[in-house]
Amino acid sequence: MTTGWKISEENFLKDNETISFLKLRASYGTLGNEVGNNLYRSLLSGEGTYVFDGALVDGTAQGGLPNPLAQWETAEKLDIGLDINLFDDKVTIVADYFEESRKDLSNC
Repeated sequence: MTTGWKISEENFLKDNETISFLKLRASYGTLGNEVGNNLYRSLLSGEGTYVFDGALVDGTAQGGLPNPLAQWETAEKLDIGLDINLFDDKVTIVADYFEESRKDLSNC
């Protein structure tokens, strides 16, 4: 979710001589991240020999078994920012507060 408010476009700040632009913005979201390299699914990485049309044929077989304990880690991210231009855009300030927390980390 992302949202923003251009405060400088509000009537109470439109004719301000000092502040030419003022914006408050915020975003929040949750992301997933696969831990490890395909820990949750079995791959065709093994070798196998099969009988095909009466002859032995080399082929590919299921590799190692997937890890039943593997799970997605999740990250919650919050960003709150302020953009302000002063004195006919001669001074520009951009400030951000960013926070991230992770959970479901695995040692698989």
